[in-house]
Amino acid sequence: MKSGLWRHPSGSELDLTIHADGSLTGRYRTAGGRPGLATWFPLTGFRNGDLLGFVVSWGEYHSLTSWCGRYVVEKDGREALRTTWLLGRMFADKALSEPTAPWETFHINTDTYYFVAPPASAI
Repeated sequence: MKSGLWRHPSGSELDLTIHADGSLTGRYRTAGGRPGLATWFPLTGFRNGDLLGFVVSWGEYHSLTSWCGRYVVEKDGREALRTTWLLGRMFADKALSEPTAPWETFHINTDTYYFVAPPASAI
């Protein structure tokens, strides 16, 4: 697993720094949802071998997403992070005025991110 830029096929990006102590820092921007690609959000997390977990707070959008994943090298040689994510949101509408019902607070899915480039400082 490497520090650097990882991209989902949809365009979402994970700019990840892996520290020697196993902690992760970085930023994330989403191609889906309200914020769009214009805004980066901070992330924090941990690495344990080829496993990683991190969380992003979407700030003013009153939601959080956490990812748990595994680093793999695919048959074609591409480096990938295969993840499952869980989104928790407080509001059901774009105006942020209609609280979610308990059964619509959480959404879960899977995503794969592919390594794009090392950190700018390493180039």
